[in-house]
Amino acid sequence: MASIVVSQEAMDYINGKKMKRPNLILYRDVSGIVMSYTTRRLKFEPKVKLVEKEPNELFVVKDNSYGFPIWVERGLLPSLARCNTVFITLKKGFRKSLELRLGPELAGSP
Repeated sequence: MASIVVSQEAMDYINGKKMKRPNLILYRDVSGIVMSYTTRRLKFEPKVKLVEKEPNELFVVKDNSYGFPIWVERGLLPSLARCNTVFITLKKGFRKSLELRLGPELAGSP
């Protein structure tokens, strides 16, 4: 399993939300449909969200060292096993939100 790193800006954002018990959830979101000659498959993209309620049994706690649990969807575990590090950063703009970046993606970015 990859190590999970949460940036200081993301930590400040999470702590500023004033939730009683924040839970950070890494999950698979459908980003499209891949069509080939014989099959159709869903294409998944890893995402992150912050919620107050604990998720169901489809998720497992992978890290608790930041003062709040980081839950990972069981179906996402094989994908995360292939990368070294998972970075959770703050996406700035008109609306601030959390952003998930996987280790191999960072090698190709400027």
